[in-house]
Amino acid sequence: MQASFSQKVKFIVKIGKALHHYGTNAPRLEVALKEVSKSLNLYGHFFASPTYLSIAIDDENEDEQTTRNLRVLPGDVDLGKLSDVDDIASYVSQNKISVEEGINQLNILTQKKSLYSGWIVLIALAILSSSLTVLLGGNEYDFSAAFILGGITGLINILKNKFDRIQDLYEFITALIITFISFMSATFFPLLNLQTVILASLIAIIPGLSFTISLMELAQKNLVAGTARLTGTIIDFFKISIGVIVGLELGTKVFGPVDFRSALEINYWYYPALVFFISIAFAILFQAHKKDFKWVFLSVTLSLGSYKLAGLYFPSILCSALAACVVGMLSNAFAEKLNRPALIPLFPGLIILVPGAIGFTGLNLIYSQQYTEGLQSTFNMITIAFSLILGLFFANVFIKPRKAI
Repeated sequence: MQASFSQKVKFIVKIGKALHHYGTNAPRLEVALKEVSKSLNLYGHFFASPTYLSIAIDDENEDEQTTRNLRVLPGDVDLGKLSDVDDIASYVSQNKISVEEGINQLNILTQKKSLYSGWIVLIALAILSSSLTVLLGGNEYDFSAAFILGGITGLINILKNKFDRIQDLYEFITALIITFISFMSATFFPLLNLQTVILASLIAIIPGLSFTISLMELAQKNLVAGTARLTGTIIDFFKISIGVIVGLELGTKVFGPVDFRSALEINYWYYPALVFFISIAFAILFQAHKKDFKWVFLSVTLSLGSYKLAGLYFPSILCSALAACVVGMLSNAFAEKLNRPALIPLFPGLIILVPGAIGFTGLNLIYSQQYTEGLQSTFNMITIAFSLILGLFFANVFIKPRKAI
């Protein structure tokens, strides 16, 4: 049965909303919708931003145009559902299922719960935080403290999803609680590296990936989406930084000052185990299908491995670009060979490289009136983010991306 024009438009709208909600950035989303509309013998015009989606579809005779303007809210990255949406779009485009069946499957998909519950995500956050303390040169005290505090971050995330009223304060509240508890722990365990524990425990909410994506959108001339996302990212950075500053002030008032210790030299024998646990944590946090865990592991391994190998010969900025290029080529090859979204291996491999921690440190230095060091750190964040973007652009030159997402 041939689908009507209104059914096709409805399907395109639902695809657009789903892709947006599950973490697709503006340039990829617009290209994906063009591909879907073209497969349905329609010509579409699309405009996406973090909170807005405009869809205009010409009818078969191009005499009239149907327009939909949607107020949408950005959701968390969900690679599992993103992959499912891509499968539905492909099935409809290849006439394996009807447009009506595609709409029904999208309705069912959007009602499904996430693959991993909040408690499993809590454990993943604890594992990620403790693993990162090793990468940051922490000791066994830092490892244990970050495991507990990462779990507390996950617990606050569960509460955020249950109580809508605290969502706007989520980043501030999390940073305040984690910092205060870290400060309290440092008073009882003097060997604790306070800065390392705070950074590792908050790494999951620091918007480094969002910052990099916003610059990528700007670099691809998607100026409205890039500016909007960048503004939201800066606000989140300030929420976290103010929460940390307040937590440190409260800790000092209650427990008195503590010494800030330097990080230790990293033991590289730990790297294989760290890569494994970090990969598992990212796969769960991004809600990836279990069959994709191996691709997440490969992406994280290549990302960290290429960065460390390049570090033997090149400066850090070039290392970031080379590592991003390797991850980008893997993602494009993955999409080409398996006809699946390139974002599945791209996001986990990229997030380990993004400079969110550097920007977070820079803001805290500025708050501490160390303006020169703070501005230098912020400039380094921007430089590294652009080096990642250039690496991804070069990856597209070496291996042409087949799929929009």
